[in-house]
Amino acid sequence: MSLCTVVEIALQFESFRNIDLFHQGLYHLKTRIYRDDESRALAVPHSHLKGPTLVTEPVKGKAPRVDHHNLIPAHLNEELYTFSTRSFLIRYCEEEVELGDVGQFRLELGPSELERRQPLLLEVELMFADLTQPSGENLGDQPDVESAEFRCVSTQVLRLRGVERGLHDFCPVVFDECHFCLLNLAVHSAVLDLRFRLRPKQLAAAKPKVAGPAPRAGAKGEEDSEGGESRGGDVGLPAVVKHSKKSLNNDGSEDHDQERPPSSWQAAPPPALSMAEALFAEELNRPVEHSRLMQLAEGLYRRHIGVLSSSYVQQAAWFKLICERCLTPLQREALFGRTEDGDVVVPSDLGIDVLTLPKGMLMPQLPNPSGVRASGSTAGISSLKPAAGFECTTGERVLQESILARIAESGESFTPHSVARLLAYDLNAVSCQILELWHQALNVVAFCYREIASMLRTQWEERIIDQWS
Repeated sequence: MSLCTVVEIALQFESFRNIDLFHQGLYHLKTRIYRDDESRALAVPHSHLKGPTLVTEPVKGKAPRVDHHNLIPAHLNEELYTFSTRSFLIRYCEEEVELGDVGQFRLELGPSELERRQPLLLEVELMFADLTQPSGENLGDQPDVESAEFRCVSTQVLRLRGVERGLHDFCPVVFDECHFCLLNLAVHSAVLDLRFRLRPKQLAAAKPKVAGPAPRAGAKGEEDSEGGESRGGDVGLPAVVKHSKKSLNNDGSEDHDQERPPSSWQAAPPPALSMAEALFAEELNRPVEHSRLMQLAEGLYRRHIGVLSSSYVQQAAWFKLICERCLTPLQREALFGRTEDGDVVVPSDLGIDVLTLPKGMLMPQLPNPSGVRASGSTAGISSLKPAAGFECTTGERVLQESILARIAESGESFTPHSVARLLAYDLNAVSCQILELWHQALNVVAFCYREIASMLRTQWEERIIDQWS
């Protein structure tokens, strides 16, 4: 198979507002992300960030006061592939809770998924635990959270479109009228890496909320007629044609019990065992001319390095935008220092000119260099086509000569395997730079979650007004 695109999605939980919840008690939000297709492949939660909180010093001689809006910290569930925010106590109508939690998910998309551009599904569950005492007493200042048993009381499923192209959008989540509350949520995404997988692991969603569930093993009608042994089918595998042991042919003879695939089914080709086989499938089995291999190598570089470079430039533009609009002068000074004139400004080339590319690769240009929108859904990042700004003029051979010279310096001959190894090295080098910039942006998002959510909310309201006016 080809290279998989690694996409990271960051869910920024800004605040939770109780409008008219039916019960007082302990609440938190549990989320997971999966693909909107037959596979229901789950995104893997791998980390989370916590925003700053105001901590008051306890009075001397008194125990520290319990923060009712942070009784249980945010956490990941590796078995269910979910991220849960902090647990908070809701006691009053119109009560608002500042969360400031950021959950990080990662998902690998193959070329076929990018070609179909199917959206992802974000499942948000409102979890509730009743802390009321059996005698009907109030919750008190010291609620017993150790014995809390959470259950899902409401669920909302949202579609995320364009995560592979970079996304920075505000998304309000309103639950049903029996549990009337509002969650202010912002979604951020970025392409971090391109990776070769021999056989990617598919993690299916356990209980999809939108489409029907996958076939269950042992369902009614799937038992053998003889032994009663249940046979559950694997999702994605071709069905087999079953012949009964007692079926008769035209000549009166009996068929033996057997299973065979349909006549129209053809076996899939064996998966590639190396990156060179995935990139040069046909060229490995036959001699390739030197000029032809040079053209293939240049095309692979412009196609794959171009994707990562476009993602880097887009994230750098987003990082610069939030630093200019959401940070105070003192915060910007702590990040970038002062200029020679003593002013505190965000550098105009923040992150973009720092990117190190192989010789001959051009720096990509943003589609709208005069003004960068906060939402990156129109940035146009795809692993199927080179990004804008990477087309070379006719006759330019700088990149080809650079590839050939670097392979010669390593002492290898110019073959598809040496090109694949050099491309893997350069992909890792660019990916490390994207990851560093992405974590810098996430640190700012976690620190200034109120300001960033307010900025994205304003843009969301403007789009809603334009859409319905």
